[in-house]
Amino acid sequence: MLKASHILMVFILINLRFLSAQNPIYMFDEKSGQEIIYGNCSVEHLKTGIFGDYFKLEYPNYIPSPEIIEQINTHLEESKNLQIVVIIGTWCGDSKDQVPRFIKIIDEISSTRLRISEIICLDRTKTAPLFDNDKYKIEKVPTFIIYRENKEIGRIIETPQNTLETDLLQILLKQ
Repeated sequence: MLKASHILMVFILINLRFLSAQNPIYMFDEKSGQEIIYGNCSVEHLKTGIFGDYFKLEYPNYIPSPEIIEQINTHLEESKNLQIVVIIGTWCGDSKDQVPRFIKIIDEISSTRLRISEIICLDRTKTAPLFDNDKYKIEKVPTFIIYRENKEIGRIIETPQNTLETDLLQILLKQ
């Protein structure tokens, strides 16, 4: 039988998870001397503050290959239950470059079958509230994890091997 204290703890954890997704935590990063986002956030949160300055630069200036975007769209017609978890450090140079570009690619894909389900912002020690690194095994940021039917099918880690959209297509073509 559950005790009242256990029920209260579960309630608090569920609400903390919800609140951190809606209202990210901002903390001071001593190395950069700037505020960083810590925990779950949305794309809209990435468009504000210091990270937003990089977002406003990278997003409009990145031009994904129209041919690759079309191939992704064609492939997605036959796909289902695809999700992406984006794990970043708003203090990280590669995250500042790659995350806005990746979001631009997702925005240009016409299918609703591929979506970002979660954005998790880590500190320099690769931790965040309610973040389970045993589950994600993050060594470098950004890491874009692509899932099909709740099973990981591939990752883009730190920087793409080719281009973000080409690497994404190669992952999506895996059976």
